[in-house]
Amino acid sequence: MEDMADEDEPILFLPFPFTTKEVKQPPYKGSDPEWATFIAVNKDQQLQKDIKLGLAELIRRGVERNPAYVQLLGGRDIKLKKMWLDIIYPPAPPPKHYVSGIIIDDDGIFWGDRPMDSLAANHLNTAIYPKAVALSVWTFIDSLARQTAQDIAKALGFNTPPPPEATWQAAVLNRIKEQGELGATGKQTVKVPGQPDKSSFPVHTGMSEIPGTPFSGVSQVDPRIQAALQAATVTFTKNWQPAKQPPNRGCIRVDGLVELQGKSAVMAVYVLGWYDPKQRKYMGVQTGLKHLIQLKQRPAGGS
Repeated sequence: MEDMADEDEPILFLPFPFTTKEVKQPPYKGSDPEWATFIAVNKDQQLQKDIKLGLAELIRRGVERNPAYVQLLGGRDIKLKKMWLDIIYPPAPPPKHYVSGIIIDDDGIFWGDRPMDSLAANHLNTAIYPKAVALSVWTFIDSLARQTAQDIAKALGFNTPPPPEATWQAAVLNRIKEQGELGATGKQTVKVPGQPDKSSFPVHTGMSEIPGTPFSGVSQVDPRIQAALQAATVTFTKNWQPAKQPPNRGCIRVDGLVELQGKSAVMAVYVLGWYDPKQRKYMGVQTGLKHLIQLKQRPAGGS
């Protein structure tokens, strides 16, 4: 078999850019060993419980290693409170990736496709089509242009009517102005990321640090530029998705919610994991914060 595989390898392969393609694989058949494994897992209730508990424990340990979340939850004594997890058996294997190029072998020179590592293909796609970067640049230019136009209109004495809906760029600008008025003595509050869109999980390889405000306190940078940079940063954070390691053939999808409880707060996390029954471990886990609620809350309007 190894000799046959060596014969199939070309002497030289020259890949061409922008020729990477994703090919969907045919659905599993009843005779496939992966499908037989799915049936075995579906019949074993204890194994299903262990798979779900294993994912929840991964999340709990990940939160314990995050200093920001540990501080918000009131210490490292973090316990698993509840979990709502589903085991989903994919109907087909993950897609494969191919790249086209010039193949040189004993039979001559011709054009053809060669298989490509899926993770490398995802990295290449992110580099060639930087959606998050493009949206961030556009947001920066748009925000700066809007603020400049408003300032010019005010300087010329035109009464510009307020917009019907306050944009988040304007909210950021107002926040920066407030910080400038407060000065360096103002207290900086820790802000927990809001609930993400339920239709798609934010892509995280692990529980990351809570991002702070990149432009806070007193600064000599023009407030309009500060607001534009802040808006661009928010856009980049919302749209950036690092390349993900695709699941192996035969992996089982486990997703849902995991709720953790600390001494001072309760935390709910969106979870999506790929479990490999052959290796009996998770090959990849994605997480996103749903909410973090303090156990003792004071009225926002005061007593």
